[in-house]
Amino acid sequence: MRWLVANFRDLKKNVAIHILLNKVDVALGGSPHNADAEKLIAGQLALVEEHAKNVLGDFFPRVTGITPISMEDDYLFSKYFTLALKAVADRWKK
Repeated sequence: MRWLVANFRDLKKNVAIHILLNKVDVALGGSPHNADAEKLIAGQLALVEEHAKNVLGDFFPRVTGITPISMEDDYLFSKYFTLALKAVADRWKK
């Protein structure tokens, strides 16, 4: 986020950013696929989104979303990467 704050002004006005939070499986202590893990991910994501809003300020509306992801866990990758792609595609439709 420090890089985004330092460089957003230099990006073209129509550039949108989607933030991927890799290693969500590590943050969960492995790769549990259950309702408790989903709640934990959602809760942590809400904290990261709030922090991003505060840090990025007026630039935050250019963020298409913040998505947790795992490049190692096929289930988590499929679930969250699809959501990230949809968020980016939806922004381009506007």
